[in-house]
Amino acid sequence: MMGCAKKVMDEIGVSRIVDEAVKWDAAQWFASPGELSKAMVYSTMNAVRTPLYLIDKQFENLDGDFLIGKDIDETYLNDDALGRTLDRIGEANPDLLFQKVAMNAIAQYRIAFSRIHSDTTSVSLYGAYEGDEFIKTKDGKLQLVRGYNKDHRPECNQLIYGQMTTEHGIPLLTKTMNGNTSDVEYNQLAVKMAADLFKSFGNASGVYIADSKLMTGDNLHLMMSDEVKIRFISRVPANFDKRLEERIVTKFYSIFLFIKTVEMFVGFCGTKVRTSQRGRFVGRNQMAG
Repeated sequence: MMGCAKKVMDEIGVSRIVDEAVKWDAAQWFASPGELSKAMVYSTMNAVRTPLYLIDKQFENLDGDFLIGKDIDETYLNDDALGRTLDRIGEANPDLLFQKVAMNAIAQYRIAFSRIHSDTTSVSLYGAYEGDEFIKTKDGKLQLVRGYNKDHRPECNQLIYGQMTTEHGIPLLTKTMNGNTSDVEYNQLAVKMAADLFKSFGNASGVYIADSKLMTGDNLHLMMSDEVKIRFISRVPANFDKRLEERIVTKFYSIFLFIKTVEMFVGFCGTKVRTSQRGRFVGRNQMAG
């Protein structure tokens, strides 16, 4: 498995993309941020949640030279170096970094797609925080606040994480947002990103797919505007346009019941007519006898 992961990461240039995106000094790093990032990816193949201070132990019986690509000692993979790498990635806009890696993979393996599926999840945070509850980023600050918690932990501060994938589940874009960001707000951003992505791949008929939070008046106007102009698939929420769903269902059943009533009435009348005709026929026969 690690051999396959190495091949894929080398072909899409994970180390190079990370090294170009973050600030670092080669004279002060035994292993580059890109190489350390690869080590953290490999660690997930032994255990999903490996503490940083145990990652170097995982490489004691592995060929680090082959997997990471240089004469590397496992002591270089200490938690200080790995933590510093994560800090530098956090400062360098990780969403954009993820997008570059994903786009390289799409181009490298010529992955075609015609639909983009989009959704969000909440990332719950635990413990006490010193000072202001936010994370500094390249574009400003991410607020660690309460919002609609999809883990059913409303007492926890959180971040909102959105992701877009192809119809085959291959990730394309991510968006990390304040903890109180709603799915309606996310879709306003995601629709524009999806439209730009389709345009960059020359796909004018691409379809954006999301849940019922996409269906608001503002979002519909946005998706039909000349700026975006994107096709979409969603589910109409129950409260949309004065409870449109309920009105359509009610009207359908009203029409259905009316048709059934007419069918029963016609059937009843037809039975009476046939019965009457049979009675007259029998009567004539008796008279003729």
